[in-house]
Amino acid sequence: MKEGLLLHVGCGGDPIPEWAVGRYKEVRLDISPNNQPDILASMADMGDIGTYDAIHCSHALEHLVPHEGDAALREFVRVLNLKGLPLFLFLILKMSGLLKNHFTSHRVGQ
Repeated sequence: MKEGLLLHVGCGGDPIPEWAVGRYKEVRLDISPNNQPDILASMADMGDIGTYDAIHCSHALEHLVPHEGDAALREFVRVLNLKGLPLFLFLILKMSGLLKNHFTSHRVGQ
């Protein structure tokens, strides 16, 4: 099986998610240098980091203010391959509708 690239956004000190082991090569992105990420950046402004086959963002979106959340979702769409897998885990359940609408509207318009 070919290994894809997983962007682990807001990785903190967490290891690669168990579901991704053996399927993806992890690239860690975090805003804090203390977490020793591969990419030091905000999820709302990732810069020129290439594209990824999957994005894992667990309990990081809820730390953003609303305008940063929208910017982060735009960044996820920008760096995710067209057939990529977005996986978000978060506490704010109301965001689930925003995520669905955001990915649907941006994918159709590409």
